[in-house]
Amino acid sequence: MNTVAIIQARMGSERLPGKVLKKIGNETVLSHVINRVTKIKHIDNVVVATTKLKTDNKIEEYCTKSNINFFRGDSENVLKRYYEAAKYFSADIIIRITADCPLIDPELCYKTIKPILNNYYDYTSNIHPPSFPDGMDIEALTFETLKKTFNESTKNHQKEHVTPYIYENPTKFKIFNYESIIDLSKFRFVIDNEEDYKFMQKIYKLLGKHFYDINYKELIKYKLTNKNLINVNLTGKRNESYNPN
Repeated sequence: MNTVAIIQARMGSERLPGKVLKKIGNETVLSHVINRVTKIKHIDNVVVATTKLKTDNKIEEYCTKSNINFFRGDSENVLKRYYEAAKYFSADIIIRITADCPLIDPELCYKTIKPILNNYYDYTSNIHPPSFPDGMDIEALTFETLKKTFNESTKNHQKEHVTPYIYENPTKFKIFNYESIIDLSKFRFVIDNEEDYKFMQKIYKLLGKHFYDINYKELIKYKLTNKNLINVNLTGKRNESYNPN
């Protein structure tokens, strides 16, 4: 079974253009994401899926220089990009992650995807509903589920956000959502705007090398007990793909 993590990345963010290649410390945001994703147990391959737009040539250049697998596809139909990337890299299980989550927790990811790795489900996530911090989001689906979703999705939001067709049609798929005992969804460790980016830089400056291995529980504790962080980055809208309404 070939399990492939596909990280969607583009330079054209409306709120923070070029954010995936901005630096946190000496590494790019995308590099931090890749480093953490490679630590998820039972991942066989990591692929960056970007667009064919000229503005995303920089992402291809970065991946080539860093010896990272990449795929270039449709800029608007992200579902098509995922399907074609998964097909190209012969994925049996696809792990979907976005490139704006430099602190994504590998162990949390594994706990979320474990049921699908054991062939119990067609789709697993930790976002329906979200109960973990923003920036810890992960989805996993079988190739057959992705293929069915690609073939049957007709609405624009289904094509843009990849997986809505699945959770809008729960009778067609075996779905599992991994939830936190305590609702932690108010916490925010994602880079969507300038405030998020400055917050992440501040965390890096305070944590140093621990930035590379801190988990989500430690992050929350650190934020709540550090006077420089407790009242910072409290606002922000969660990614709309997690709210089909």
